[in-house]
Amino acid sequence: VGDEVNVTMKISADEGTALGNANVVLTYPSEKLEFVSGTDSDGGAGAVRVHGASNGSGTALLEYNLKFKTLSAGTASVGIDSYE
Repeated sequence: VGDEVNVTMKISADEGTALGNANVVLTYPSEKLEFVSGTDSDGGAGAVRVHGASNGSGTALLEYNLKFKTLSAGTASVGIDSYE
């Protein structure tokens, strides 16, 4: 309890396919985790929206780092609610 947990989310495309941007909504149990900060992200109260673009170099991988604070003991999962 009180520790920070880092979550790395990676979005990849098939080889030869470039990613332009991402818009992903993640959910998490707000009684166990508190969203602190993240790459191109905002949210709280059980949901985080990650929205970012590639740097224009035609990458097939986007990577986002999210930081949560633990509020209670036990296990918790971060899941995908929706994505574009």
